Amino acid sequence: GNARAQTDLVISLYEISTVADPPQARAALTEALSLLEKMEREQKLTEKQKNWPDEMRSVLSKLP
Repeated sequence: GNARAQTDLVISLYEISTVADPPQARAALTEALSLLEKMEREQKLTEKQKNWPDEMRSVLSKLP
């Protein structure tokens, strides 16, 4: 439930996705998006982070 830990995990998952093959990248980004959507529902995203779910969806949509 710790927003800071969740944010750190989202960032780590994104970073993993940048060096992983497409199936692993998709899995990492899907997990990151799930966390972001949960944080969004719980209003735990900062003002700067509020666009992260949309950005994550965009990155996911560009994977082969």
